[in-house]
This record gives sequence, C-alpha cells and structure tokens, in this order.
Amino acid sequence: MGLGQDKSKQVKTNLDWVAFKDQYFAAIVTAEGNVPFENAEVEVVTDKRDTAANYLTDMRAVIGLQYDEKAPQMHMGFYYGPTKLRDLRAMHRGYERMLPLGWTIISKSISRYLIVPVFNFLEKFNWNYGIIIIIFTLLIRLVLLPLVFKSYQGGAIMRILKPEMEALNKKYPAQEQAMQKQQAMMAIQKKAGYSPMAGCLPILIQMPFLTAMFMFFPIAIELRQKSFLWCDDLSNYDSILDFGFNIPLYGDHISLFCLLMFGMQFFYTWYTMKQQAGTQSMPGMKFMMYFMPFMMLFIFNSQSAGLNLYYLISLTFTMCTMMLIRRFTSEKKVRARMAAYDQKHANDKGKGKKKSSFAKRLEELQKQAEQMQKQQNRQ
Repeated sequence: MGLGQDKSKQVKTNLDWVAFKDQYFAAIVTAEGNVPFENAEVEVVTDKRDTAANYLTDMRAVIGLQYDEKAPQMHMGFYYGPTKLRDLRAMHRGYERMLPLGWTIISKSISRYLIVPVFNFLEKFNWNYGIIIIIFTLLIRLVLLPLVFKSYQGGAIMRILKPEMEALNKKYPAQEQAMQKQQAMMAIQKKAGYSPMAGCLPILIQMPFLTAMFMFFPIAIELRQKSFLWCDDLSNYDSILDFGFNIPLYGDHISLFCLLMFGMQFFYTWYTMKQQAGTQSMPGMKFMMYFMPFMMLFIFNSQSAGLNLYYLISLTFTMCTMMLIRRFTSEKKVRARMAAYDQKHANDKGKGKKKSSFAKRLEELQKQAEQMQKQQNRQ
C-alpha cells in the first residue's frame, strides 16, 4: 500500500509489517510471533506551515494486535535504515516490495534480476561510481545491441535509398498522389529488405529498460554523496548555475549532465532526420522529433546526475553504433538484393503467377482513393 501527501487509508486485512519511507531510508515495524497487525489506519499529513519548498511530512500509523491471555507478551521488530534492495531482501520479510522498481511487471523484473545484480557486482571493484555508471550503461547497451541491430541497419538502407526517395517526391508532387507515392516507396523498401515496422522494435524493446533505469537511479542509495567530475553528489542534480528564482517546469538551476544529454539527443534527432530526408513521414512528425529533446531537458533538469549520466552515455553509444553500422553497410549488397528481387518478380510474372489477395485488395483501395480524389477535385 502506498500513500502520497495528505492521504489516509484504513486497512481491513491483517498486516505483517508497516513501513514509512523517504527517498533512501525507511522505518519499519514488524509483527512477530505469528500475531499480525489488524485494523491498521495509516495516515500521511504534510506540514505546510513552512512556506519554503522543503517542508516536512508527518507520517503516522495506528495499528492493533490481538491479545492472548495465555501469551501476554507480544513481540515486535523495528528497523530504521537505508532502503538498499540487497539488504531489504536479505531479511526475508518482503521489505523490498516498498521500493518502486518499475511501473510494469517486466520493468520490475528487469530492475530486480538484471540491473541491481549487475550494479552490485560492479561495486565490488571499488571504482568511482561515475565510472561504474558508464561501464554499467555500456554493458546494458551491448546486451540490447543484437535486438536493435536490424533497426540501425534499416536506417543505413534508407540512406542508400535516398536518391530513389527523392525521385519519387518529384514524380508524385501532388497531394492526391500521396497514396501512389507511399506505395512506390514501400515497394522500393521491400526490394532492399527494409521493413518500416523494424523502426518500432527498438522502442518497444528498450521501453522497459528505460523505465526501469528511470526508477532505479533515484532510489539507489549507493550514489548518495558520491562525487564524479564536477558533480558532488550523483544522487542529486549537478547544478552549475543557480538562478535564485524558479522557472516553471524547469527549476531554479542548470544541470550540466542534463544539458549535455539534451545536446546529444538534439544532435541524434538532427542526424536521424537528415538521414530520413526525402522519405514520407506523418504530418507534424518532424516537429515532435525536435520537440522531444526540449521536453527531456525540462523533465530531467531536476533529476539525479547519475540518471542523466546514464542517458548521456546511452545516447552517445547509440549514436556511435548507428553511424558505424550505416558507414559499413554495403551499398553494393543492397543494390544486388534489389536486382535479385526484380529478377525474381519478372520470373514470377513470366510464369503467370497470380497476385495475392492482399495485393489485389491494395490495388482496389488505391483505385477507390484515386476516384474519390478526382471527384473532390471536380467539386
């Protein structure tokens, strides 16, 4: 059960333990001797008498224990200490469930069985925690690389097909020819072995990892008061300039790691859009792509420096990988694949091979769209 600010809740079921936690520490009271707590009332009240940004929060719980005359002694356990996953799990009471490790079962599992064990393993080398984050990030990216390789290779293929895409833009300049142009582009992409759906794969695969990392770094007590380069505390933002006033949604400071992450993401967006120039895209897509780095700048400016360092290294690795794959993707092989596809298609036509039902349906839809467009033009 989790409560936010100024909330209360009465629990009708029996409880083994009740805990209150902040970012890095927790106070836990545990029922011992197989006598659970009952009729618990948990309340969180924010003390806003202090008008400053950092006000106090009062948390209290009223809990009951069953009284047994034959066993008048009642035992309770109490823990006050850091919320380190490894230590909480070692107590075998389920305390680790209080840690927000992710929003879904997949991201929670990734945090619990991959991210935390790998991070704890790297701690044993006694390196600086900034170095640990960098190595940790590179290991995660290397694990994901085989899964997203096809997408990066697809970007390289689209760079090779750029002349064909630009030629189609000139061939079908009118708005009513948009469907014809889209079909022609898809035909060329199919010849080259590129699937537009492959571009969605990295996002779907990486999303649980991104959310798991977003939840892990803010609660990683290992980073508390650990310095790296200009940053004094990796668990906090690395301010290089304090404004003295608050900017809505942004904050009262400039975080350098966040600024570097924004610069890398903007360059990554520019490079990606440049490679895709000439291809058909949804209206407003270009604006959304360039808007994303600015949105990330506002979201992550007040996040921990460790989290921003992770995203900075991750984006840099992705950018370098993409550039290398695109550089070494053979245009000769792509052209040979397209020629082989044309030859096979010509042979199928010569043998009188029938079109598939999907192809026939696609042609019918194209004809209907063209007729509707002609009617609209006449009107």
